[in-house]
Amino acid sequence: MVRGGFSIFALILSLLIVSGLVVISYPYIDKNLKDARNVANAIKIKDSNTNKNVEDVINPPILPPTPPTEPELPLPPQIDESEFYLPSVYRYGRTLLNATEQKVYDEVLSGLIAYDANNLNIISGRPVLNINISPLVDLRTLIKILGYIDTDAPETFHVASFVPRAVEMVGNNIKKFYVYIHVSYNTRDKYINTLHDILEVVKPIVMNSLKQASDIYKIKYIHDELIKLVSYGGISSSTGGNIVGAFINRKVVCDGYSRAFLMLLQRINMKGIYTVGWASDNGATDWILHAWNIAYYGGSWYYVDTTWDDPIYGSVNPVKWEYFMKGSLDFNSVHNNHPDGLQEKKSYPSLPGTSQSSVKGDWIKVM
Repeated sequence: MVRGGFSIFALILSLLIVSGLVVISYPYIDKNLKDARNVANAIKIKDSNTNKNVEDVINPPILPPTPPTEPELPLPPQIDESEFYLPSVYRYGRTLLNATEQKVYDEVLSGLIAYDANNLNIISGRPVLNINISPLVDLRTLIKILGYIDTDAPETFHVASFVPRAVEMVGNNIKKFYVYIHVSYNTRDKYINTLHDILEVVKPIVMNSLKQASDIYKIKYIHDELIKLVSYGGISSSTGGNIVGAFINRKVVCDGYSRAFLMLLQRINMKGIYTVGWASDNGATDWILHAWNIAYYGGSWYYVDTTWDDPIYGSVNPVKWEYFMKGSLDFNSVHNNHPDGLQEKKSYPSLPGTSQSSVKGDWIKVM
């Protein structure tokens, strides 16, 4: 009876399940069904943060790859042009002018160093820089002033010719003129960037010089560092005779040594002069055109020849002091500051009297 009753009950139950009238759920089946319903409902629900379908958030659409962005180039260094023209720098030729001439001198020099691109023109394929001056001066006076600027200001390396060409005159006086610029500096940026690069070399030499114990050691420091920095050469180069050759190309002739040394003297607030003359290293014969400096120390002027203090290649000592802070008795036997007609032709200023005796010092041991 029991077995037969159980069999009949089982048979009835099986029929009900097959017909769908009875559903048996197990816990894990029920959970999967709920998850499926949630996903189905989520398809039409917007995400409050992105305003996208939740389905899109769960399964984001495949987008084409983003092309790589170009790396940002570093900005060029900012150039402080206030360091270019220092009005307080000692310039010997300027001291020989009267007040009106000094005003013209200052206007011309500041105009040359500022190199205003608006005042640049091209004449016969060559760049010329127009300069206005407020005090009116005659041509002879202007030529004298330009000659002094040429010897006083190493920063004017971009000027190809200091012979002025009048653009505007009032009577016999010049109001506006131009000078030729080297083709290699035919834009303002080329000149400004070159002068900036020069100052980047000059600055550490100047800063280290100012740490020296006294003025004579400051002068000696820039003397030594310049000689270590450059070597004699660049005879056929357009930069061999200026501060570009000295501080950038590192190859110079006597002009380049002397103009570079003058710039260093000016930057450490010491008085100095660039000058030319005749020199002979074998006595009274074979005199050649040469350039050197005169430096002021302790109330007197002394001669310095950095070219001849640079030993020949291969020397054991990197620096000599044979022509450092020399008096006229020691220096003039092989140097002549006043060759016939040279000073007048070059519009060089008359030079101050120098000490007869040299500055004494055991320079080889003074480091």
